[in-house]
Amino acid sequence: LQGEREKQRQDLAMLVDLAKTYGDDQKIACVMQERGWLAFNTGDYDAAIADAQRIVHQLEDSQSLNSEMMRSLADGHELWGQALRLRGDAANSREQLETSLHLAQKTDYKSGEMKALESLGALLWTQADYLAARYAYQQALIISQEIEDLRREWSILNHLGIIAKGLGEHAKAIEYYDQTLAIGRQIGDRLGESIALINLGNVSLAIGDYARARNYAILALPIIKEIDDRKDLGIVYANLGEVNYLIGDYVQAKEHAEKGLEVCREINFRMGEGIILGNLGQIAWSIGNYDLAKKFAEQSLTIAGEVGDRLGETTDHLAPESQELLEHVP
Repeated sequence: LQGEREKQRQDLAMLVDLAKTYGDDQKIACVMQERGWLAFNTGDYDAAIADAQRIVHQLEDSQSLNSEMMRSLADGHELWGQALRLRGDAANSREQLETSLHLAQKTDYKSGEMKALESLGALLWTQADYLAARYAYQQALIISQEIEDLRREWSILNHLGIIAKGLGEHAKAIEYYDQTLAIGRQIGDRLGESIALINLGNVSLAIGDYARARNYAILALPIIKEIDDRKDLGIVYANLGEVNYLIGDYVQAKEHAEKGLEVCREINFRMGEGIILGNLGQIAWSIGNYDLAKKFAEQSLTIAGEVGDRLGETTDHLAPESQELLEHVP
């Protein structure tokens, strides 16, 4: 939570050795789950998928699959599905997440059910099915409050804020994000604090308060660098580019968008790459470079189609004024 990634990696390496010494499939699965989420949170989706697959295959091959191991199996499928979503593989992501939800409900694993519902909500959001996504998040929120899981309540409120913004309910979105900012600071979650700032900036952009949007991005940037969160670094650079584009500073807009594009490509965050390419196209259009604008728009459209980003597919056909926001969905 404090962003001390190197110490976290060292602890996990020691835990892997201990778990293997015990020869306990359950312990090994738990450690791999933590290691996989570390990879996920630092943008290494291939490593996250690899650990999730190890969990699933190891537990499925176990001769004595008890209820606790079934819960770890549900967690493994959820991690796998989340990483596939950010790799742009929507169909296989949904299959893994629905498997996770089924296993959690089968074993009365409330926390696992909540996580699977939350992840399904994120997937549905990327496909622009806002109402289905909101329903999934609302069900997850009920469980998070029932089991008093503040961290998950933060995450679900964050997603509900994104959906409210997508539906044009900006005041409601700000209300959700203010709650996530307060919870992040309360529990010392630096990542959570930075995400809340990013999304408050997105709402500010949407309502035309560009000065506040830029301030939120500037506040988030040092936190994200401190905790080595590559995906959100790409998002903040992209959103700084949008702010500068909207105030007419095309030089700064291009510089920040290119930094965001570099990070998204580095971690293979395909959806982010597609959105930023679209935004670069709008910048090129605004300065009169129509051939380059068309090239960027076509590249963005191709990626949107590949990753199943329905909203992105429509945005790439719109006028330059329809600059698309890059949201955070953990």
